Amino acid sequence: MGINLRDVNAEQIGLMLHALGGPGTITNPYRNYYNSGETDDQWEELVLMGLATKLDKGSWLGGVCYYCSRKGIRLIQQILAS
Repeated sequence: MGINLRDVNAEQIGLMLHALGGPGTITNPYRNYYNSGETDDQWEELVLMGLATKLDKGSWLGGVCYYCSRKGIRLIQQILAS
């Protein structure tokens, strides 16, 4: 089942863009991470949709990091291309 663009809100799109280094870097992202330090509700929704993954490094290593999945990167590319 595909993701409908209506399933992703503007804040989530902004978080994914930030993780990838901004809209100008989408064709060749120089990074793919968002260190939130703690669990983030918006990112958690993205994880449930398969658009992101999560790694909890523990508070002594910076806490929770989120990463855009390949599916998430394709969605962002689709949004920017339209």
